[in-house]
Amino acid sequence: MKYISYSLWGDNKVYTYGIVENVLDAKKFYEGWIVRVHYNDTVPQNIIDWLKKQDNVELVHHPGTKTKASNTLWRFEDLFIKDATVNVRDADSRITERERILVDDWLSSDKDFHIVRDHKDHVCPIGAGGFGVRNNCIEYIGVATGTRSVNEAPYHFPLGIELMNLFLKDLSKDRDVYIVDQLFLAQYVYKYVINKSMVHCSHNAYEPFAKRLNPIETGFMGEVVTDCPRASEIMGDKETSFERKGAY
Repeated sequence: MKYISYSLWGDNKVYTYGIVENVLDAKKFYEGWIVRVHYNDTVPQNIIDWLKKQDNVELVHHPGTKTKASNTLWRFEDLFIKDATVNVRDADSRITERERILVDDWLSSDKDFHIVRDHKDHVCPIGAGGFGVRNNCIEYIGVATGTRSVNEAPYHFPLGIELMNLFLKDLSKDRDVYIVDQLFLAQYVYKYVINKSMVHCSHNAYEPFAKRLNPIETGFMGEVVTDCPRASEIMGDKETSFERKGAY
């Protein structure tokens, strides 16, 4: 199965209408893929009702009304679905032809992980809304044991889903903030997957083997988009552009 995975909560239309826009774009650019939306009880019912009617959407309900930054990690659960190919994306960005070209380049390679840094501000090793995984490559994640003995294994290999759940369990309130999802990726995933990754970069090419992209001012992968004209029409909203506000 092939998924595009999102987390969604709150009622800010940049995100709730944004997911509608992305579902429509996925029908154009990702034929045969399923948009998998993780959400909780804070999302307006009209959005959920519309999503339920779409033939390229699966909804994953997370009970409750939590509005924490760590909600962004709901979508990471899909990374551990057996034999799935998964792209993780943000609801306030848009699926584009540029993105699809990069994804096709990755899928035609022998690499199991995909990283895109397409803007000068994309400084994290793995952007939480711009990566992909396949072939169960993080079913297990190597974690250093700290041993200095050559007679002991330097790594142990917990299940990736268990490692993520432990990360969330141990997450203190002061760390449950913006980019907590990228903290998990940087702390545990990057060093384990980088040698089996295709990296596309217009900026911040940390790896000598990264494939360079021509920088563009608008239309880059991961660009925040606040205009939602199609979603506004569907929802009967006269406004088409909205203010982006943090949902935590």
